[in-house]
Amino acid sequence: TDPASHFCWYMLGCVSLGNGLETHQPELLARGVPPLLRTVTISRKNHAALVMLAHVYQLRGEYGYATRVADEGVQLERTGAGLQFIGSLPQRAAIAIGLGDFEVARPLLAEAVARYEGADHVYAEPMAAYARWLRGCLAEREGTLDLARNEFDRACEIAEASPHRLSIGAHWVKARCGLARLRRREGEPADAERILSDAVEVFEERRRFVWRSFVGGSDAEVLYE
Repeated sequence: TDPASHFCWYMLGCVSLGNGLETHQPELLARGVPPLLRTVTISRKNHAALVMLAHVYQLRGEYGYATRVADEGVQLERTGAGLQFIGSLPQRAAIAIGLGDFEVARPLLAEAVARYEGADHVYAEPMAAYARWLRGCLAEREGTLDLARNEFDRACEIAEASPHRLSIGAHWVKARCGLARLRRREGEPADAERILSDAVEVFEERRRFVWRSFVGGSDAEVLYE
C-alpha cells in the first residue's frame, strides 16, 4: 500500500465506516474518520472523501464538523472541480433540516432534484430518492401535507424503477414511513399502521431492492425513521 495514495486512504475509510454500519456497531464509525481526513489532506478536492466524511460526522451527531465538510462538498459539486462525486446537496440539506434551517435546505433540495433525476451516474437514483424524501420531510414539518405526500410518493417511484441501485431500498422504506406518518396525522391510524407494517416487512425480509449502506441509506437511518 502506498501511504501517499489518496485512494488507499479513502478505501480504508469507507471500509471502516461500512464495517460499523453493516454490523450495527456505532462505536466503530470513528475508525473511518482518520483515513478520510488523511485522504482530503493528500487530495483536498476529493469530493467522494468529503461526502463520506460528512456522512460519518452526521451519523455520530457531530453536526458542526458535518456542516463544514458538507459545505466544502457542495462547493466542489457545483463547480465541478476535483474528483467529482454526488450527494453533497441532499447531505447538507439534511443537516439543515435537522437544525431547523429550512430556508437553507429548500434551494439545496431543488438543486439536487434538478441535477440528479435522469442523470447518468451510478448513484443518481439513490440521491434523487434521498432528495425527494428530504423534501417530503421538509413539507411535513411545515404542515403542507399534500406536498409531503407527493414527495414521498415520488421517492417510492424512483426506488421502484431502480431496485438494483445501492441503498435504494432504504429510501423506499423511509418514504413509506413518511406516508404512514401523514396518514396518522390525517386521522387514519389503521391505514398508517398498514403502510408502516408493509415497510417494516420489506426492510426485515430484504427480498426487494438493494440494501448495502450509502449516504442517507444506512440501517441506522432507516431504524431511526
